[in-house]
Amino acid sequence: MNSYEARYDSIIKEHDLTRNDFIDSTKIHNIILELFQKKCLKKKIALWGAGYNNSMTSHAAVLLTKYATCLQGVVCLIDSCKELQGKDLLGYPIIAPEQLKDWDIDLVIISSRSSAESIKQSLHQFGPDCASLDLYQELRDQGIDIHYNFYEERSFYSELYDVRVAYENAKEEEKAALLWKLIASYLKIKDFYYAFVYMDRYIEKQYDRYEEIRQTKEQIQELILEVQKKNEKRKGDITIHYIDALRAVDVLGEKKDTYQVLNEYLKDSVVFTDIHSTAPTTYESMYATITEHMPYTENVYEDRFILGLDECDLLKKAYEKGYSIRLYSSAEWRIFKEDERIHYVDQIHLTDKLWTMACEMAETKEATFNYAYYPWELHFPLLCGYHTKEPVAMGFKDVGIKDMSGFIEGQLQDCLHYVDQEFAFYAKILPQNGYTVLFSDHSQIVYDPEKCVPFYCYAADNDRSTHCIMAIKGPGIVHKEDDSLQSLLDFNKLVEHYVWNEGKVPENEMIHYQYYSTHNKQFRDVAKQKGLEDYIDGIQGFRSKEYVYCVTKTGKEEVYRIGDLKYNLIQTKEGKRFAEKVKSQYDISFPKFLEMHY
Repeated sequence: MNSYEARYDSIIKEHDLTRNDFIDSTKIHNIILELFQKKCLKKKIALWGAGYNNSMTSHAAVLLTKYATCLQGVVCLIDSCKELQGKDLLGYPIIAPEQLKDWDIDLVIISSRSSAESIKQSLHQFGPDCASLDLYQELRDQGIDIHYNFYEERSFYSELYDVRVAYENAKEEEKAALLWKLIASYLKIKDFYYAFVYMDRYIEKQYDRYEEIRQTKEQIQELILEVQKKNEKRKGDITIHYIDALRAVDVLGEKKDTYQVLNEYLKDSVVFTDIHSTAPTTYESMYATITEHMPYTENVYEDRFILGLDECDLLKKAYEKGYSIRLYSSAEWRIFKEDERIHYVDQIHLTDKLWTMACEMAETKEATFNYAYYPWELHFPLLCGYHTKEPVAMGFKDVGIKDMSGFIEGQLQDCLHYVDQEFAFYAKILPQNGYTVLFSDHSQIVYDPEKCVPFYCYAADNDRSTHCIMAIKGPGIVHKEDDSLQSLLDFNKLVEHYVWNEGKVPENEMIHYQYYSTHNKQFRDVAKQKGLEDYIDGIQGFRSKEYVYCVTKTGKEEVYRIGDLKYNLIQTKEGKRFAEKVKSQYDISFPKFLEMHY
């Protein structure tokens, strides 16, 4: 820990403003996902514990839906309940423990909280050569002993809402204690904007110890000012803010040079207004952004979740130029492999990362290359530090399956406002004389009032699938909006051109994006029910300034004019001409790894 953060911790501890009584479900999710990435890939897997009466809220059902990408190796479920044996759950057969020897299983995941010990005893009897993974024991080994299901949403962002509402609705004699807890909650994640708002309220009401709150606020403000002044003197740093799923449609206003969010960063930047991801999801898009190879180059879901520093031309050059490389992310989203050349900081919340980054830069002599990844605030479940209404924790797996019309658009606006506000606050604390890159990795369907279908139905709708945002600012860069057609495949080249004056901005007549097969069983079931099976096993997409062309693995072709998705032009001369142009320039075949078996 750097000296500034140590001093901060000392301040809030001295004044009894720490909160150590809450376990964020995001932290639990991070641990579970990291376990699956490390232990389940390329394994033949069985889940032990189907859940009574095939409950869709059982451990097994949650694992098979929420973590489908990592658990492609699951072939069956095991349960000692004879009523369940011979049935199936989400298409997977449920077998008896004594049948385990016939399935050649590599790993058994114990998907039960209350029966783990008895399952281990049965496993020793019926599958002594099988490795096992006890999720709750793994959590206990990391100091997390919970007495509820690990997948229950207990986000600290949701906790902030609960504490605030409890304070607002409390009787007068209870308000002071709850307001103190709310202040401590915001201080926990270094959200100083809202911490100061509620500190001011506490002082205004002159609750007990209000002078202590005033003193605490002044001490924190002095510390922030010290960090700010140190960073004002810095030059030459490069900071990349990677905001997962930030949509261009939520950033770009109708009036040029005025942005709906992040205006403090974008108003002085070169802003790419027509830049697109290479895929609609993070793993596939980030693989291409880092390596400059299209997603179909290899199956990223085999073992390519995390890449090497040398696979990223930008980071490799930064290291060779003498930058200190720092990665700010959560543990399971590190992006880059363990490497002595990279300094890792594992954190969850946006404000935690911004504060630590500012403190570490203020304390560092050499130029830094900071890569900060924010995977939660603007990606499903769309939770942030201030919600106007009670947040509902829906996942991306629920989009197109569950009706979110009553809340999701308002929840997104809360998150956009929160991210905008926090970035504006920290813009004054981070160095101003270096280069800042801000980008998102893909777009996303939040809610479609006209239809309710999963993401694979939007391959031609770039605003809801690939249209993202990228901006670069720093010394010598004059604000402009670059409306040339660009792809995140060239992310490294764009940064290197503007930051180091190396190479040229690519000129693209057409950009290319790709959809992998859909892993989620529920998505596939919806496709079967609604006649959408053409779209679930892979899609190639191509976009020019005038047209978009998509072809599925089953051979279904679509061509649309940009801005008009009602009329498929594939049978017209106009549409056929664009389709043939694509085929003459690109290989539209599909890799074998997309051939999935269900």
